[in-house]
Amino acid sequence: MTHRKPEFLNDPETLPKAEKDLIAACVRGKPCILGSKRPEPDDTTAPTIRAQLIRFLALGGDDDHPVDPFGVALRGARVEGKLSLAFCQNLRPLILSRCEVREPVTLVDAGLPRLDLSGSCLSGKGEDGDSLFADGVQVSGPVFLRDGFEAHGTVRLSGAELGGELSCIGGTFRASDVALNADGLKAQGGVFLRAGFEAHGTVRLLGAELGGNLSCDGGTFRASDVALHADGLKTRGGMFLRAGFEAHGTVRLLGAELGGDLACIGGTFRAAGEALLLKRAQVDGGFFFQSQLERPKGTVDLTAAEVGTLVDDAESWPAPGKLVLDGFTYKRFAGDAPTNAAMRMTWLERQSESDLTVDFRPQPFEQVAKVLREMGHAEDARRILIRKAQKERRADLLQARARLGPWFESVRGLSTSAWAWAGMYLRWVRSGLFGIVSGYGYRPMNSLLWAALFMAFGFLTFDAAKTAREMVPNNPFLLKQEWKVARKDKRDPYAAFAEAVPDFQPFSPVIYAVDTFVPLVNLHQEPHWIPRGGTWARLYLNIHIAMGWLITTLFVASLTGIVKKD
Repeated sequence: MTHRKPEFLNDPETLPKAEKDLIAACVRGKPCILGSKRPEPDDTTAPTIRAQLIRFLALGGDDDHPVDPFGVALRGARVEGKLSLAFCQNLRPLILSRCEVREPVTLVDAGLPRLDLSGSCLSGKGEDGDSLFADGVQVSGPVFLRDGFEAHGTVRLSGAELGGELSCIGGTFRASDVALNADGLKAQGGVFLRAGFEAHGTVRLLGAELGGNLSCDGGTFRASDVALHADGLKTRGGMFLRAGFEAHGTVRLLGAELGGDLACIGGTFRAAGEALLLKRAQVDGGFFFQSQLERPKGTVDLTAAEVGTLVDDAESWPAPGKLVLDGFTYKRFAGDAPTNAAMRMTWLERQSESDLTVDFRPQPFEQVAKVLREMGHAEDARRILIRKAQKERRADLLQARARLGPWFESVRGLSTSAWAWAGMYLRWVRSGLFGIVSGYGYRPMNSLLWAALFMAFGFLTFDAAKTAREMVPNNPFLLKQEWKVARKDKRDPYAAFAEAVPDFQPFSPVIYAVDTFVPLVNLHQEPHWIPRGGTWARLYLNIHIAMGWLITTLFVASLTGIVKKD
């Protein structure tokens, strides 16, 4: 062995009993248990081990004190001094359980098989506020910071490489800014921040790559701004924020890639500003957002996120104006997620006012309709798309008003602005008629109902005109004399006219209403008869013909798909 040993080992007889016991246990490959509980900070009688001795033993000892591959396993002691193993490779496993460590521990770029600080308290802090500085550490097995572990400064594991899991179950991390920094962590196993885990400060996992799950079930995350910062996180498993999970700060998962589910069930998001940011995240499994203990107080932003299935409930949706759905895609609704149009429209209405009005985002409506249609809820899908068209119509009007706003401040722009206003309202009226007549193309059969109503009203109008003798032949020059004679018939001038001119088409109010309404159809009524000028029937005839063209055109366009709906 070439490791430099502490000078106090030159006289082993002067060593405290606790240190002699530790050396003997390390040589035999046994744990050294000096107490069953972690020493209290003010306990002057607690067994004390110098950090220099632990370093010496972790490096393998020397020929006089060869450390067994079992490593250094110490329980129930106070560690005095700064333990620094930075850049040391081939270390023995280091297990300090239920120990009081008064100075920061440094393991930067060190290499060891296992690191276990379960139940220990790292009360010391370095100049940068770090209690455990282990950036770039390489651990071929797991790292345990659990079962009552406490750190009064930042725990740094940036760029660490673990052959197993990082378990912080039941651990408490306290820092003024960042409680746990594991940016760029690479772990073959999962990361467990659950079951009593508490972080007072931000937990960072930016760009971390995990071979298992990120489990935060029952964990509490408190920070003044971002509680859990995991942008770019990649996991082969899922991420679990369940069973009493609490976030007193933003949960950020921008661009995260999860190989399993993202389960937010029975948790609480209490950030007042941004509660959950899932922008551009990809979740191969399901996104479960249900049974929240209370409605999220802040914004839930799902912009451009992709998930396999969506499982949610109305009680867990954020307040109106606190939901961002633009670009959010999913393949189906599952579980107890609402699939009726009314509930989904309520969900969509929880978006911000601007996204629903002047800066209207149609994609969330189209996505809901697409999924509902593929799941067999065709009618609900149509209702969603009709609502989308109504919102688009409203947005067009608001956008046009915004563009033309300066007209109110400039009389010189009166002519141009007046034409622009006229065009705007014509488009607005046109889209309104399209919606009324054919449901914006999604209900073409509505056109037939309107056609039937207009033809029925036309029949009543033209029949009344016949009774009032206001329907006249449409060829007055050739038939003037015959009609003049027939009109004097007090019984029925139309019957008398038919007798006088047997080859002329007799008048029928029903057929006339159909003939004048349906374009390009000739039932030989319109060319032969017309209401007398200056009458209501004559005025209505123009309306009747115009509406016939309009309704028929919209019906054909909607039915054949000429009108683009999606």
